[in-house]
Amino acid sequence: MTKFATLTVIGRDKTGVIARFTNFLFEQRANIEGLEEQVTRGQFSMTLQASWKLGQLNQAAVAAGLAKLTTELSMEIKLRFTESDRRQRMAIMVTREPHCLKAVIAALEPRVLKKAEAALGLSNRGELAPLANLHWQ
Repeated sequence: MTKFATLTVIGRDKTGVIARFTNFLFEQRANIEGLEEQVTRGQFSMTLQASWKLGQLNQAAVAAGLAKLTTELSMEIKLRFTESDRRQRMAIMVTREPHCLKAVIAALEPRVLKKAEAALGLSNRGELAPLANLHWQ
């Protein structure tokens, strides 16, 4: 079984930040599944998904290494482990047009979205409330 983690990093932009994290994760035998980063007005943010094969993850070493990077880089770092077979909860945000909501509901019914569970519906209008209530009540 593969173990997955999501790492988020926020702080002032510095040269080499991505390299520091990717090198550290390489040393921890992680596989980087995805990485998104951006810099806005000098503020750096990154979300990184990593995975480890069975027996390759040392959670204590990862936590200790990230704590060290937190101090060295003066950045906020959060790490969250997830199970590969756990269904992800999602919010559905809709507006007046019904076709998008109907498509999501249709995908949820036969479990086309196998790893997603609609946990919340949000709208700025009430027109689709009857359709949502039919599905989620």
